[in-house]
Amino acid sequence: METPVPSKTRTEPVALYLSLLFSISVMIFGFIASASPFESLAAIWRSPGLLCTDFSFVGDIGAAFMNAGMMGAMAALLAIASGDRRGIAVSAVFMCVGFAFFGKTPISGAVIIIGSCLRSVTAGRKPLADVVTGLFGTCLSPLVSFISYSTPVGWPAAIAAGLVAGFVLQDLSVMTKRLYKGLNLYNVGFASAFVAVAAASVIRGLGVTLESPASQLAAYPDWGFLALSALYVSAALLSLVFIRGSWKGFVDICMHGGGNPDLLEAAGPGGALLNFAASGLICIIVCGPVLGVKLTGPLLGTIIAVNGWAFFGMRPFAMVSVMAGYVLASLVTSYPVSNSIAMAALFSTALSPVSEGLGYGYGMLAGFLHLFVVCRSGALHGGILLYNNGFSTGIVATAILAAAKSLRSQRAMDI
Repeated sequence: METPVPSKTRTEPVALYLSLLFSISVMIFGFIASASPFESLAAIWRSPGLLCTDFSFVGDIGAAFMNAGMMGAMAALLAIASGDRRGIAVSAVFMCVGFAFFGKTPISGAVIIIGSCLRSVTAGRKPLADVVTGLFGTCLSPLVSFISYSTPVGWPAAIAAGLVAGFVLQDLSVMTKRLYKGLNLYNVGFASAFVAVAAASVIRGLGVTLESPASQLAAYPDWGFLALSALYVSAALLSLVFIRGSWKGFVDICMHGGGNPDLLEAAGPGGALLNFAASGLICIIVCGPVLGVKLTGPLLGTIIAVNGWAFFGMRPFAMVSVMAGYVLASLVTSYPVSNSIAMAALFSTALSPVSEGLGYGYGMLAGFLHLFVVCRSGALHGGILLYNNGFSTGIVATAILAAAKSLRSQRAMDI
């Protein structure tokens, strides 16, 4: 007789299927909204795609949505095919959707993913065994796009560089995680920084100019935040009405910080979806009423990308404590409040494990430091690394953990 499967395990794939449905919906909306969908999408795919390139400006808003939907659908299908049902797989899908508004494309991303699959095969594993690392590794998509369209060596060198980058990321990410003991959610982003800095040094050494473009942003409608809020409220209602145990799961997420980081496993798809909705509304509040910035393509992509971590490692109280520290830093820094500053505020939530592992005070300190580090770290890689915030949060998490250990913090000594 077959052993019954626990209900939570049976329903876990729902989150990935919902992410696939979300991606397809984004793609269809983009096609309808674009005045010239194919020409605009082609312009996006021919762009070098360096950090903070607004694809809504390069093509048009509809084409940016199409690119994001295609990237997300590819990621979701690969995650489903791999059999990985962890919350971090869902996080990877939403990171792909979000960053496809300002840097990722399915073509350049596919090269990185193939490289990660090759590494799995050479290690004697199934080709898609490490596909989640490959999905996160698409943060190096500009390495492929830039070499292919902005250098004389073109696609052959771009494909070679992308395959090598994807190939080494699995082993590199295992090494970097030891530095900060899991206190940085964007571990693959930090690992990718080593590849990006090395690649940027070679590119510049060969006499090629490599700099992130000046910020040219397409204007989104004033009601954009309101529409986005409606999306998150709808997600909350969907969870509460159709998924049993959602509220209990969400309460467990809020009240049991520092426990299992896989919130999809710990609270079920309903609780994780409510957490997704809550974190989305928190991000909107920080961007709108608190920082007072307008919605743009990169900022929309950031909100989507960040909310994916509601399925793995990001709880409301921890993310608020880190962003509180960041907002305090914005009050004393000389950097003017801008879209980039608002994006980094949301990405600072990668340091949520610092709040849960070491305490809210350390979390606020981590958020405070993040603003100053992230505003300077991009110069090292010239925009080849889309997860510049992951680079920064890795540096901050390592420094905070080392300081806490030096101060003989018992919680730090136990990590």
